[in-house]
Order: sequence, then C-alpha cells, then structure tokens
Amino acid sequence: MDAWKLGIAFFGGIAVAQSFFLGVFLLVKMRKRFAPSLWLGLLLIGIALRIGKSIFYYLLPEVAHWGVALGGAGLFMAGPSLWYFLQSHKQEKIPTWHLLILFVPALLAALSWLRLDHFRGLYRAGNFHLLAFLALATWYYFTREWNGKKASIRSVLLAMLGILLTFNLQLEMGSIRGYTLGLAIACLILYALNFYILSDKDFFKAPKKEGQKTDPELQQKIVADLEKIFENDKIYQTKGLTVAQVSHRLNHPTYLVSRVIKDHFQKKFTDFVNTYRVEEVKSGLKDKENHYTIEAIAAHAGFSSTSSLYKAFKKETGITPQGYRKQFL
Repeated sequence: MDAWKLGIAFFGGIAVAQSFFLGVFLLVKMRKRFAPSLWLGLLLIGIALRIGKSIFYYLLPEVAHWGVALGGAGLFMAGPSLWYFLQSHKQEKIPTWHLLILFVPALLAALSWLRLDHFRGLYRAGNFHLLAFLALATWYYFTREWNGKKASIRSVLLAMLGILLTFNLQLEMGSIRGYTLGLAIACLILYALNFYILSDKDFFKAPKKEGQKTDPELQQKIVADLEKIFENDKIYQTKGLTVAQVSHRLNHPTYLVSRVIKDHFQKKFTDFVNTYRVEEVKSGLKDKENHYTIEAIAAHAGFSSTSSLYKAFKKETGITPQGYRKQFL
C-alpha cells in the first residue's frame, strides 16, 4: 500500500474514531431526553460513518460493500439529525412518528446492499437529502431567537456546509487523488467541529428540569412577551388555545413558558388564559349599550362553551355573569 494512502488512512481514521466515540458519548449521556446533545451525537455518528466509507472504499476493498452501505446510512441520517438538533432547542419532545418517517431513508440505505458500480446514485441522492435538511435548518436558524446559543448553532451549520461541499467534490472528481483530497478536507472540518464541541460545555449540559429556576433575564423577557401577545394581540381569543401554541409564537420551549407562568403569575396556564378572557367578558357585560348575549360575549373572548365561561367567571369574581351584569343595569 502506498505511503500516502497509509497517511490518509491514519489521519482520517483518527477523525472518524474521535467523532464516532464523541457521538456515542453524547447519545448515551442524553438517551432519556430529546435534547440537542442527543441529536448532535447522532449527527456526528452519521458523518463519521459517511467519511469512514471513504476509507473503506479504496483501502479495504474486500469489505467495501459494508462501507458503502453504512456510509450511505450515515449520510441519510445526518440531515434529520441536524434538523432535530435545531428544533430540540425550541420544544420539549419530538413526536415519535416524525422519527420513523425521516430516518427510514437511512435504514433503507443500510439494507440496500447496492453493487459498488451503482453507489454514485445512492450518494448523490444522499447529498441532496442532506442539502435539503441543511437549507431547512438554515432557514430555521435565521427565523428564530436563540438566547445565547446562536454562535454554537452557527458553527455546526457552517461545518455541515463545508462537509457537504467536500462530499460533492469527491463524487465529481475523476481521480483517486482528487477523491483523497476531498476526504482530507472533510476530516479537517470534522476535527475542527469535534474540538469546538469538546471546548464548549453547553453541548454537554442536560436540559433544565421543571423544578429548576429560570434565568432572571430570560424570565423577564418571556413575561414581557406574554403580556404583549395577551394584552395587545389578544391571543387568548383563540378558542382551544394551548401552551404549545403560545410557546411557538414566543419561540421558547413549552416547559419554559409553563414554568414562567407558574412562577411569575402563580397560575396554571388555563387559569392564566381565563383571567384575560374573564376581563374581556366583564368589559362586555358592563357596557350598557352592548346588547349581545352572554354567550356571544363569551365566544368572542375565546371561551369554547358556556359551562367553561361560568366556571371560570365564578372562580375569578365569585358571582355569575348574570349577577355581574345586573350590577351595571
């Protein structure tokens, strides 16, 4: 075997092994949570499998078919992992059926056992698959607030862009030396990404539990945002309003919004929403020129039924809506 091949195998092998074991560590550490570090671990494993395929393909031809299958699986796994890495910063849990649908291509690639002369089609499709998720993740990055995590997320996105470009370079270069150049560049980027992850403690932090305190500045921001959308935008008028909808509007995790409402306003989410609805109903009932029925006023305020109005109204005021209206007649 040529010396340069041995050098590339050694250089690339260390990068692949480092990325694989770092990915497994993050995966095991966060195995019970849909945390950003879990998806980052899957992303690293996927990229390690794909780059490892480049080493298998021309250094170990007797097992190259294994390398092609596993490398294809890693390539198709990288895109969804990157997407969920960003999404998991904004919500508590990813629906299980999402995982089944988006990771099916990776499973099919692992089981394909395509002949070596047909692998280009598989890898072109994989590159396009990764490009689509990278574009989606980039759009998500620029349309959300990240509360201090922006630099870390941007670094991961840039690293994936560089690695994707080298994957395309490998496919389009006609010579083995050009193919090896792409492998070397991809490994350099992977080394840099691994070093960045190891140097940033935030990647290894578990998400906060419900009982933990929220950062005061972040809590103040969420409180201000809540008051804005409830008082100015009157989001409470939405029938069947859920904390998930409010969280999506605010670009904050559901558990965090629930915690702030509980800690700052001393209320459950339902009671918090009903406070605004009851206030609007009270305004409607006090208006002597308003001839709308109580049911119509309640529906406009966001109550989905008369019974829910009566229960919330009496809890807030101690009397019924009819009794309240009589006070202003």
